[in-house]
Amino acid sequence: MLNELDKDKLSSMCASFGLKSSGAKAELVTRLIDFYDDLTFEERVTKDSREEWYANYELLAGRAYAELPAKRLINKDLDIEHMFEDATAFLFEARLHVPCDMTRKDNKADGKLQLDNTQCLLLDCKSAEAAVNLQDYLDTQFDGYLRKERDSGKQPLGFLVIAPGFTPQSLRLAYQYKARTTWDVALITAEGLRHLADRWVIAEPQKPFPVRLLNRTDIIDKERAEILLSLV
Repeated sequence: MLNELDKDKLSSMCASFGLKSSGAKAELVTRLIDFYDDLTFEERVTKDSREEWYANYELLAGRAYAELPAKRLINKDLDIEHMFEDATAFLFEARLHVPCDMTRKDNKADGKLQLDNTQCLLLDCKSAEAAVNLQDYLDTQFDGYLRKERDSGKQPLGFLVIAPGFTPQSLRLAYQYKARTTWDVALITAEGLRHLADRWVIAEPQKPFPVRLLNRTDIIDKERAEILLSLV
C-alpha cells in the first residue's frame, strides 16, 4: 500500500512521525515500515471496578462472610458496607440508567435519586446476615433523613430500603408510617432489585427506568419486580 503512494505523501508521513523525510521513495517506505514494526499496541479495556461488586450483589447484601473472602473481595467488615453501596450506585447508573448520588455523610441517607429540580427518592443500603427489621431504622434514621431533606427546601417523595430481606412486621410498620406521614417506604430485596436491573438493561440498553415506580409502600422482591417491569 505504501508503494502506491507518491514520494511527497510518503515524505509528509515520515515528517508527521518525526522521521527523516528525505531520500529515495524506497527508503521512505522502508523507514515507515520499520516505524510501525517497532510500535507496541496495548488493548485498552475500560471497566468499572464496581461491576465485580455488582456481580456479587446478593452476597454483599447478605454479608456472606464464608464466600466473600474466598472471592478476594473484602479485607474487613467495612468493605462489605461500602461495596454494597457502590454496587447499588452501579446498578442504578449502569443498568437502570438513572443518576444516583451516593453521599456517605453522617446523618444523611446513603443515596438520592433526583427526579426533577425538587423531587427525589432517598435510599439506604442495609447489608445484614439476617432479615432486616424496619423498626430498627425507621424512626431513628429514615424519618430524620426525610425530614432533613424536606427542611432543606426539597421534596422527598419516599424512601427506598435495600436489604437481603425483611422481617414479617416490617411491611406493617411501613404502612403505618405511610398513614402517619404520607411518605412511602419501599422494602426492596437485593435479589429483586438486581433482577429488575438485569432484565431492564437487556430490554432497554439506553432508556432510563422510570424509578417513580419504586416509590410505593410494598416489598419489592423478584416477583414484584416482574410486575413493575410489565407496567413500563
